[in-house]
Amino acid sequence: MTELGIVDIREILSVINNVYGYDFSQYALTSLKQRLERMMIRNSISNADSLIFRLKNNPVFF
Repeated sequence: MTELGIVDIREILSVINNVYGYDFSQYALTSLKQRLERMMIRNSISNADSLIFRLKNNPVFF
């Protein structure tokens, strides 16, 4: 199962903010963690680095 740590979540949020201009930094980390992990499972993404790569390089994915 895919599990994200706090550092992973903060890095993902930073990428989303920098690349797409959406700031989710005030959202509850527990809720974001659950949503991100479900999304990763649905899209067969195995780790945070793969998710970050996809967010940076595939605007259609976002």
